[in-house]
Formats: sequence, structure tokens, C-alpha cells
Amino acid sequence: MIPRNAVLQGVQFREFVRYIVDPETSKSGFNPHWRPQSNVCFPCHIDYDFIGHFETLSADAAAVLARINSSAAAGLRFPIIDPDNRRHSHNKSQRLDDMFNDIDPSDIRLLKTIVYANDFLLFGYK
Repeated sequence: MIPRNAVLQGVQFREFVRYIVDPETSKSGFNPHWRPQSNVCFPCHIDYDFIGHFETLSADAAAVLARINSSAAAGLRFPIIDPDNRRHSHNKSQRLDDMFNDIDPSDIRLLKTIVYANDFLLFGYK
């Protein structure tokens, strides 16, 4: 078990995943950066009008701005540098594939079915 406030340098992705799926980690509380979103935004207690996804960020931002009747003339727009994070998406996809190829399948199953199960269910991920 890694101390909660430890500075983690040089940690391999597979080591990080092992840390996340370790039951002791969830007992001590997750760092907000990798805490399940369903534990952060309380979707069962707040009636959200819109749930966006990082993968479709610019389109989702445009939808929200349209919903609130914003207009480019009013100066409200989402700053588009890389719409929906698509630049070099093939390289990013390959890098993710490479990273997850190094992860034990049982750890991936724990990420999906235990740690982030509610996020997958509530936010439409597979």
C-alpha cells in the first residue's frame, strides 16, 4: 500500500492501475483526479440537464451554449484548438492500446466492474 500523500514519480501505468484496484485505496479515499465521477457529481441527487463527455468536448460545449441561447455575436464560444481532441487521434488510440496491453485483464475487469462501474453505467461508457 502506497501512503495516501506519497509523491509518486516514475510510476508505471500498470502500477498505477494496481494501486487503483487495490481495495485499501478505496478505503482511504481516492485522489479527486481519479475518483469515480459518480462519487463527485452526485448524479442520483442532482437532476442534471446535460452530461457532457471529454471525448466530445467541443460539440458538447456548443450544445450547452446553444441551449442557453448564447451566440457568437455575444462573444460566448468554446475555444476550439483541437475539436473533440482529434488531432493525432490515431496515435493517441495506439498509445492507449499499448498502455492497456500491459495491464492484467483481471485488473481491467476490476476497473470496469468495481471501481468505475457506476461511471460506466451512468455516463454511457462500455
